[in-house]
Amino acid sequence: MTKWNKSDATFILKSLAISGFALLVWSFFYPYQINENYLNISLNEKEAKQKARQYFSSRGWDVSSYTYSSVYIDISSQTDGNYTTEILANRDKEVIKNINQLSGAHRWLMRWYNPPNEEEFQIGYTKEGELTYFYHILPDTLAGDSLPQDISINIAKMFLKDMTGSDWKEEDWDIKRTDAYQKPNRLDYYLQWENNKHNFDDSKIRMSIRVHGNEVVRYNRWLEESHQLKSKWSTWASISSFIDDISSFIFFITMLLAILISLFYFRISTNWQIATKYTITIFIISLIGSILEIPTAIIGFSSKTPLSSSILFHLINEILNQMFMCFFLLVMFSAFEKLYRKHFPDHLSFQYIFNTKALTTKLFFNNYVAGLVCAVCAVSFMAVFHFIIQESGYYIAYSTLDFNNMLSLSPLISSIISSIEYIPRIVMPGAVLTLIIYQLSNSKILSISLASIFLSFQVFETDPIFISSIYLLFIGLVMGFLLFRYGILSVIIFIVTKSILSEVSLYFFTGDLYYIMTGIIIILLLLLPILGTVLYYVKYQSVTPSEELINGAEDISEQITKSPIIPIIKEINPQHKKWALLIVVIGLVCLLIPNNDELKDFWSYSINKSTALETAKNEIENNYGADLSEFQVSTSVESKFSWNTANWSLGPAGVFLIERSTELAYLKEKIGRIGIKNLFEKYNISSNGWLVKFFIPDVKEHYYAAIDPKENRLFYYFSSFHDTTTIPSVDQEEAKEIITNTLAKQNIDISSFPIDAIEEEKLDTRIDYDFNFKKHLSIDEKFSVDEIIHTGVAGNIVREFHSTFKVPEEWIRKYRAINILFILCFWLPLIIFIIAVFTSLYFLIENTYENRYEISWKFLGWIIFLITFISITQFINYIPIYKTWNYGDQSWLAYWLDDRIGNRLSVSNILLIFVIIPCSLAYFINPMIKDIFSKKTINTIRTDAVIGSIATIGALLLYHPIKYLLYAYFPSYIHMDPAANYFYSFSTYLPIYNLLSQMFVETLWLFAVSIIFYHKFMEYSNNGKNIKKNLIITAVSAFYLFYNCFYELPVEMLPHFISRFSGLIIFFILIKYFWKGNPLSHLFGIFIYFQLDRIFSFIHLADPSIKSQGYLLLILLGAIFIYSVRLESFRKMFSSRTA
Repeated sequence: MTKWNKSDATFILKSLAISGFALLVWSFFYPYQINENYLNISLNEKEAKQKARQYFSSRGWDVSSYTYSSVYIDISSQTDGNYTTEILANRDKEVIKNINQLSGAHRWLMRWYNPPNEEEFQIGYTKEGELTYFYHILPDTLAGDSLPQDISINIAKMFLKDMTGSDWKEEDWDIKRTDAYQKPNRLDYYLQWENNKHNFDDSKIRMSIRVHGNEVVRYNRWLEESHQLKSKWSTWASISSFIDDISSFIFFITMLLAILISLFYFRISTNWQIATKYTITIFIISLIGSILEIPTAIIGFSSKTPLSSSILFHLINEILNQMFMCFFLLVMFSAFEKLYRKHFPDHLSFQYIFNTKALTTKLFFNNYVAGLVCAVCAVSFMAVFHFIIQESGYYIAYSTLDFNNMLSLSPLISSIISSIEYIPRIVMPGAVLTLIIYQLSNSKILSISLASIFLSFQVFETDPIFISSIYLLFIGLVMGFLLFRYGILSVIIFIVTKSILSEVSLYFFTGDLYYIMTGIIIILLLLLPILGTVLYYVKYQSVTPSEELINGAEDISEQITKSPIIPIIKEINPQHKKWALLIVVIGLVCLLIPNNDELKDFWSYSINKSTALETAKNEIENNYGADLSEFQVSTSVESKFSWNTANWSLGPAGVFLIERSTELAYLKEKIGRIGIKNLFEKYNISSNGWLVKFFIPDVKEHYYAAIDPKENRLFYYFSSFHDTTTIPSVDQEEAKEIITNTLAKQNIDISSFPIDAIEEEKLDTRIDYDFNFKKHLSIDEKFSVDEIIHTGVAGNIVREFHSTFKVPEEWIRKYRAINILFILCFWLPLIIFIIAVFTSLYFLIENTYENRYEISWKFLGWIIFLITFISITQFINYIPIYKTWNYGDQSWLAYWLDDRIGNRLSVSNILLIFVIIPCSLAYFINPMIKDIFSKKTINTIRTDAVIGSIATIGALLLYHPIKYLLYAYFPSYIHMDPAANYFYSFSTYLPIYNLLSQMFVETLWLFAVSIIFYHKFMEYSNNGKNIKKNLIITAVSAFYLFYNCFYELPVEMLPHFISRFSGLIIFFILIKYFWKGNPLSHLFGIFIYFQLDRIFSFIHLADPSIKSQGYLLLILLGAIFIYSVRLESFRKMFSSRTA
């Protein structure tokens, strides 16, 4: 047993003195950090709910049977947090308070809804109890009056007078928008006013009213930021987001290094048990946090979906997110533990930091106290930091509360959990990175400094942005100091306590006893462990020795490794070789079967990009009067049917679910493929085309024109002008006449079409109008649909023309409702993918215990190089398209940094990690893949590879008639590969390279998966492990059926699944009988079976100038294939002799 000595007493006294001084400093400087007006909630959530119910009752609305949810938000229309308000007020608390009261920026937002019914109620009260928002959402089909505009405006004015009394003066408000919307059974108006009394550096208070029939159903008030402020914030937000992207990039680089160290660095054994235990603990804690947040999550649930389904969907989403995090956390914990054990023999072992025995040691006590003291100092330093930044004339935002925690089922638990979640986000990445650098450099100063710099690439609200990095650099340095001086426990306590104190300290300014007591309890819980140590010492007059609990007591011996064993590759059965030839012959015969897909040419391109550019320029200059001589040009694609994607950048294709365009889904259900073809031909409607943009960087004014790829005509036009651009104004009738005459030049007559909606916006420099004309379309007596022609003018200049189909709202709600099939389509592929990743990880972890096969670093290096090279070159190739996606709302530099470069950094790293895992496992299973194109390897396996390739080509040809039969028996079936992304490829610098790079990455991933699948399937079959064999077959089948699938109504999904299931059966036959264990067969087979069709589709859809690239690619791939297998293989492939 060990006693505390004089030095321990000194340590305790110094800790108390430092903490006391830090708290004293904080008490002096906290007014510079905290705006009490943000925190002191005069009206709590229960009182706001009661006021809302009273208001609903006064309007005759009964919400007693509705589901309730609430949040406390800042509704600044353009920003996150309080950036614009504080910038406008120069952080003056009284001015901020004035702006917030006038705009109702801080409010309780409450919602009552009753899914799946569309009707719902939303209402917002400020913390002072003023109503600043409500919305009674009604179905579009509900009957009501159709009143003239002036009567609707009077109804709105009477509502404002009755609601606010003498506070509302008509002369203080200028009307800015008067929009009218024709509904099936009523006429609705949207009205907007701007306050002319209060001007905050050209930012104004605005108010809106929505009148349905003769009833006011919506009221809102907000701060409309000036263009200068919006632009300033947009640039700030973009740069901020770019820095976050760099942080994510560093995080994933750290993850990649952690994977390499934990799985392939054998000089020290890996303690997977403790890594797994901590990972599961964090998973459970985070999941509890997600469950506690359900009350606030409800406010964002769709009214189309039953509440139970929405909650289930929410929980599945959270579970999968946590599983995704746990993958990284597992390798981080294991990599850290390995290096930590090696370099810090005197520190408390990672596996014992939360052990009850460790709790009674002096080492634990000192570690814990050091973390607490540093956390108190960090919180104090933040207040001083606010003071320094303000006095220097720079901007730093006031600290605000996390009301999601406060409104959860348990604010106490949620506050603790949100702080614990900093362990995987900050502590472990920082610690792992520090130790990796230390492993490479053996320098404490260098490792702490570099890791701190990397950690500083995160931001909070400061301007200039880099100021926040100063504080974060300080936090990183403290973390590094604690890690080397005391150990990982002190770092964890430091970060968790700092987070808790930063949040809890604000509770004491709310004026709410419940939250104040919550804060006190949380602080007491923080002190509980060291109080336990003290009580133990008082009772036993000693503490437990820590010699058995330190890293030095554990094994760090180097492990023995060996090279992976090349498996015996069975040849193809001679009988099956003959079957391969027969399959090809039958497949070639199948080519004679006609493709009865009426839409096979629907999306094809006939004119090239240069012609489209010339047409677009002539149309805009001649018909719309723009001078484009100084403008740059870029191209992309425009489609009548937009594809909605649930984009998870985990798999090689990046997308797991494609939700078909609502308009296309509606048309195909009602009239099928032939009906769509006839409708578009009858009314000369364009389905897709070249999108041309004319722009000047950093100038708001720009022009878009979409050109039909077959008929070379304009079918979409949009231009954007700055709100401050002065253009002569006209009245409503003159605006309509200008639009009619302009479209007449394009042989489009809208003069007889009824108006569906009119929007009028009065700017300081002009009046803008938008008109929606309704054109009735039909192909027979049974079906008709309305085409809405959207037009608009800026002053007296036409600025917009395009059209959409009007789909009934009831049909949309039914189509987008969450059901079992949707959940399967959305989540099952992702679930299987995550399970596959963890399974691969399990096999790799198993290797660290049993075989300890040594990885080929050259092999991994090539994969990393190729994925990195493809990511960079793909980015460059996509630049023409990226140029069209900047809409002038942010600076050119900010756009490229955030939306393009930053996004590419994150996606590339995720992709790299999830390609390395299966490729590494495939290498351990069959190391031949490392030298798959070497002469020695090819001489061994090339003959069967040729046979397998021929069989795959035949199988692919046999698969086509299945699709043709589906077209014949399912008139509404549309097959289109979303992952191919053909149209966007057409607008890149080198279209075929974009397609080729996508195919390469996906082929590499699927190749590794197919190798793993075959060998594990054979292993389980040979060893009688039928349960495992059936599980792996089921998982692969489910993934094949649902990966990258369309989601539509269940009846529309049947042909899709028939097609996928047929392809799955063929895939299994190829693997079992023709590819077998031959890696070259798998590589060629995967490419042929999954990618070859995409090349032919590319050639079919592309314009003549691009088709040649597809033909050249086919020739190149054929040459590579022939060279790889050598010509003599063709002479041997059907003999019974071995190759």
